[in-house]
Amino acid sequence: PLMPIQLDFARLLEGASVWQAYAWDPSLGTTYVIFDRNAPMDAAPRIVAGMPLFSWPTVNMYEDGDALVGETVAYTDAGHFLGEAADMALAMQGQAAAEGARSYLHRVVIDGSGIHEETALDAGHLEFPIVAIHGAHHPAMYCAYNPRDGFFWSGVMRFDGETIDSFDFGAGYFCGEPIFASDEGHETRGWLLSEVGSAERGQSFLAIFDAEHVAAVPVAQVELAHHLPIRFHGQWAAD
Repeated sequence: PLMPIQLDFARLLEGASVWQAYAWDPSLGTTYVIFDRNAPMDAAPRIVAGMPLFSWPTVNMYEDGDALVGETVAYTDAGHFLGEAADMALAMQGQAAAEGARSYLHRVVIDGSGIHEETALDAGHLEFPIVAIHGAHHPAMYCAYNPRDGFFWSGVMRFDGETIDSFDFGAGYFCGEPIFASDEGHETRGWLLSEVGSAERGQSFLAIFDAEHVAAVPVAQVELAHHLPIRFHGQWAAD
């Protein structure tokens, strides 16, 4: 999707950072650009207009009969990271975030006539969504999860298209992006790994979940003698 964000080149020339020079314009809406994988390379894509939203990676899109179904973590605006007082900028400076738009689990259904449906599936504060890369159908999505106020995430969530399972470590814990480790290439069977920091102890640990039963307590924890910073993105590779 192309999101309703505009870049002010004049601000860049005046010395602003790239993030300071971006502006959110919901009047533009979100544009979905759809390419037919079986069409010639020079074939024009299909353009579909949707409601305004901001999303980092679009995690899961699949065919359902004649329709396309897309699922991702979305925001109703981009105030969490754009602008002088963005939540992300304040948090990284040790300041209290302004608690702008919270993320949610978003589904869009596109059929032959355009947008058939756009739905908010869960209103929890989510981020770092991933799918298992080992298969073709991506039947489950995993993400970091926060059921309470606050910018950072204290748990993990699993969504299989119908049901949501989650585990929350509680206030004072900070989870990074969950990583799916497949059991011998299986699409859903395996383990979910997340680095977790404890504010009280000033230390981190690696939490290991049964990927098909995330709501249960971790099956194991690898304790570290130091803390780890919250990091973006990763992948599991079997040795």
